[in-house]
Amino acid sequence: MEGTGPISSQTKRVVLCGTFDSKGTEYAYLRDRLLANNSNNKASTQVQLCCVNVGVLPYTAPFTVDYEASQVAKAGGGDLEALRDAKDRGTAMQVMSKGLAQLLQSLHATNPFAAVIGCGGTGGTSVITAAMRALPPSVVKVCVSTAAGTETMGQFVGGSNIVVVPSIVDIAGLNSVLRRQFDLAASGLYGMLSTAAPKNDEPQKPIILASMFGNTTGCVTKAVELLTKSEQYEVLVFHAVGAGGRSLESYVETEGVTGVLDVTTTELADELCGGVFSAGPERLDGPGKAGIPHLIAPGCLDMVNFNSMESVPARYREDKSRKFYEWNPNVTLMRTSVDENKKLGTLIAEKANAAKGPVAILLPKRGFSILGEEGGVFHDKAADNAFIEAVKSNVQKQIQVHELDTTINAPEFSEKAVAILQDLIHNAAKHSKQEKSEKAQSDHDNSSSNNAKHRQQHAPWIEKIPEKPTNPREAVLHNLRKCIDQGRPIIGAGAGTGISAKFEEAGGADMIVIYNSGRFRMAGRGSLAGLLPFKDANKIVVEMAAEVLPVVRRDKTPVLAGVCATDPFRNMDTFLRKLRKIGFAGVQNFPTVGLIDGTFRMNLEETGMSYSMEVEMIRKARQLGLLTTPYVFNVSEARQMAEAGADVIVAHMGLTTTGSIGAVTAVTLADCVPLIQEIADVVKSINTDAIVLCHGGPIASAEDAQFILRQTTNVHGFYGASSMERLPVETAITDCMRGFKKITFSQE
Repeated sequence: MEGTGPISSQTKRVVLCGTFDSKGTEYAYLRDRLLANNSNNKASTQVQLCCVNVGVLPYTAPFTVDYEASQVAKAGGGDLEALRDAKDRGTAMQVMSKGLAQLLQSLHATNPFAAVIGCGGTGGTSVITAAMRALPPSVVKVCVSTAAGTETMGQFVGGSNIVVVPSIVDIAGLNSVLRRQFDLAASGLYGMLSTAAPKNDEPQKPIILASMFGNTTGCVTKAVELLTKSEQYEVLVFHAVGAGGRSLESYVETEGVTGVLDVTTTELADELCGGVFSAGPERLDGPGKAGIPHLIAPGCLDMVNFNSMESVPARYREDKSRKFYEWNPNVTLMRTSVDENKKLGTLIAEKANAAKGPVAILLPKRGFSILGEEGGVFHDKAADNAFIEAVKSNVQKQIQVHELDTTINAPEFSEKAVAILQDLIHNAAKHSKQEKSEKAQSDHDNSSSNNAKHRQQHAPWIEKIPEKPTNPREAVLHNLRKCIDQGRPIIGAGAGTGISAKFEEAGGADMIVIYNSGRFRMAGRGSLAGLLPFKDANKIVVEMAAEVLPVVRRDKTPVLAGVCATDPFRNMDTFLRKLRKIGFAGVQNFPTVGLIDGTFRMNLEETGMSYSMEVEMIRKARQLGLLTTPYVFNVSEARQMAEAGADVIVAHMGLTTTGSIGAVTAVTLADCVPLIQEIADVVKSINTDAIVLCHGGPIASAEDAQFILRQTTNVHGFYGASSMERLPVETAITDCMRGFKKITFSQE
């Protein structure tokens, strides 16, 4: 820690973070500029620095470092030496990005700092800005970057308050231009820290977040008027142009936010159709995760935004049924179709279903925007009704759905929206008060121990980092258990190709597994080809990693490897370490002798190629910090895997029976229920933390999986392979070809 001695009200704590290994000279200069004013006795503000290194290479620091890369890597669930040995830049950046975010959040929670500053190329900028985005808006954030002005920088900034200073030249050695940019960044940050906030003796009003677009201005303007008059709320309105939606999502956990008036959800239409104003697939998730009262309406979901007409994808421009409207020379709007509205309605319902807090949906029956009103260029009753019916068909019964026979910009709609949101807020406050009352006694009993933990005014700057998942397994399990807590099924998917994995992830798969049968399956062969001596199963999964891992966001969707544990030509300890180094988050026992029965199975067991080898592989993988999701075929195997410490046990009902190359011989769907329940019961009797999923046999569709989950207890999802990629491809390609065969040509 560098700067002044004792902390005073004029001393500002600042974090300087970045890759000191490769840019030590540049950071030394920036550090000196940040501390330059401390020697000025007339300076109103003094800076105290905390330096955090995120560079993984060995180096000699040119200045004092408070947090070394090893601590950052540990906070990110990794090990610095392992990252150095792996020489995988992508993995290292993921670990250090997570670690820096975790570290800075921890430091700010225990002893708040005023600002964070760093510099870098695209890699360094990615790591630094990820941590900045995790911090509240009250923290000043400055990044000197070579990526300033690019589209990528927009992703780095997201919805946060990061100030970007262009480096102009590459950050590869000091020169007059780079020094000037560093001087500007340091002076700018100092100026922001020195500017006193205007004194305001008024109590802070509760905050409402609202989303608005040009086509919903009337609705939001009226709602703001009502909220500021009746309840004296402060309303923050976000422009739904992608960045606005991301800002709203990131702002929901800010202190004082009481509710969200999400009237304008148009960014989801852009996300679905490839428009320019997408806020990402996470739009609408923030309020639900934070448990904040949330009113949702379909404002401007009847349109997708593009730039000029020339920028609209050809598939839309060439579709004669499409309606377009030139909002201005740089903005072209496209009307969403009936099918797209069905998908959007389903999506809105699913997001409402997943919310932890109170949520309601308000639907205008006479138009979702100015252009969508009767007489407007986007008026399409069928498309609007498709959205409304999809919402009503998919939303859970406990969620309020209100329909209003008016347009979204009518005053009556604004009045109803405000009234519903106020009810949600008041009911949430009442529920919260009741919970606090029930906890009061226990809080009183624990007050003495809690007081000891309270932060002191002059607490040390260097604080202990809270525990967090230390390996891929713990991080994945944390997310899977969160699914269960939120009442959402866990869906695992098998992938035999990169494109299968890419779009399974796009559809929301919680984890993806790749193994040799996937490649055979997508080559038109039956899955049992993976159990026959056609190719080296373990070699195939390593080859498939090069195809699949680069197209999947592994920080979001873990990828698992199918391991042939009975392979007599591989040292399993070495192979498992190799898989972890490649980037796999976990393993599954496939190919498996569990699919084999009769005399052949008995002979395999007798000659050392037994299911027990698969159990031992799962045990070793568990010890290495890999997620383990083994297939089991009966109660005995379930018991063995549970005792080995398996995390997710998959009750396998045999080969999938549907499709052109599916099996015919199998148990019925009803027969599966008691066997799956027996497996779940024995697993839970051994390890209450284990997760049980179902798979295979007649469970080939979402409806089949739903039947099983409703008929069983402690079964929390479905693992699909053929049902996730082979069956959808068979149907889609067949239907597509039949469609082409129906076209005609003119005849003279």
